[in-house]
Amino acid sequence: YYSSVSAVDSAGNESKIVSSNGFDADIYPGPPSVTESLPSLETFLPLITDGKLVFHFSEPIENVDIEISSRGDFTSETFPYADSLVILLKAPLTSLDTIDVNLIHLTDESGRIAEDIPFTFYTELMGDYNHNSVIDAADLSILAGGWMDKDYTYELGPVTGEVPHFTPQVDGEYNLRDVMAFTRIWHWYYDRPQLLNLARVNLGDEIITELNESSISVTVPENIVAGQIAFQLSDNQLSVTLPEEKTGDMILLGHTDIGLQQRIMDFAYLQGNGERNFVLPIEYGKNSSTIMLSYALYEKNGVVTGQGIKTIDITPVPTDFSLNQNYPNPFNPTTQIEYGLPVDGQVKLTVYDLLGQEVRSLVSGQDLSGGYHNIMWDARDNRGLTVSAGVYIYRLASRGEDGQKFSRTKKMVLLK
Repeated sequence: YYSSVSAVDSAGNESKIVSSNGFDADIYPGPPSVTESLPSLETFLPLITDGKLVFHFSEPIENVDIEISSRGDFTSETFPYADSLVILLKAPLTSLDTIDVNLIHLTDESGRIAEDIPFTFYTELMGDYNHNSVIDAADLSILAGGWMDKDYTYELGPVTGEVPHFTPQVDGEYNLRDVMAFTRIWHWYYDRPQLLNLARVNLGDEIITELNESSISVTVPENIVAGQIAFQLSDNQLSVTLPEEKTGDMILLGHTDIGLQQRIMDFAYLQGNGERNFVLPIEYGKNSSTIMLSYALYEKNGVVTGQGIKTIDITPVPTDFSLNQNYPNPFNPTTQIEYGLPVDGQVKLTVYDLLGQEVRSLVSGQDLSGGYHNIMWDARDNRGLTVSAGVYIYRLASRGEDGQKFSRTKKMVLLK
């Protein structure tokens, strides 16, 4: 419409009259903006169903251009509305992918143009069903539950691409391809250096452990669908050998980290049955050592039925009495003497000079348990005086609780 206007100041001075045939009014202050974007950063985009990105604007929009980039290949469809925008990402998407969306030339109805607005969205990690960024037995239990219930929401394979950036090409059935996809993702996760969190409060179902001379037997309850058993070893002389991996009706996966002295095995029963007793060979040195065994047990869909920690102490016991050569030898001023007892018994360990006179009583008739023992001699006699250089004899005499007797002597050389 046609209008005219003039202005008058406080002194009564009037401006010239100006006229216009109309003007545009922007009722929304400033350039347009995005008030909300979905999904949030805490939500991962699914791989085998279409993903939806939603942008809500501060005002009605006249125009917006869209740039989308990612590692994987996919198609998308855009649905613009007056004050919002929906982008549909067509499945399948790529595992552990970053999808960057840039809104450019965002223009409102008055012609104001906003600066480019970037957004970043993330796809889920294949096999990480509970989205906690960990691939473990909880995820295996969800896969096993879907497998047994024929719920194809959790299907994985076959896949294309390289781990961990797999793109699923699901075929509507559970088979070895799904197992192999999970297996490769599982190994990728545990092959990265990491310290496992093995702290678990004891509750619910328990595993049964039995320590034998050369193995540990672990039995899991019949009712569980999946589980994890992890081992933290006290020293590098101790080792636990995990069972061979299986990828049939039962999935069994194992990882060994020598540097961190950790072992972990995850397992699931895809048909509800399978091996419930695991016999794990162990090796250890002469010193006492400890295995901390941490476990978690699951029903279908990641439901915990039991967890806890068991401590297994290993005290090596020789099959025969033994007295080792002292080390170092020759020595100055100290040396270690190691001996082994196959049974509990009374022990005397004495140092003599070459004339057969007692110099030092290191162990004087004490009752000791079976196992490996060692003691240091500091080249001092029973009075605490330093002895002279020369050749000395040390003698071990033991009488076991079973009546066995043992006596042996060896020579050592003290240098000055």
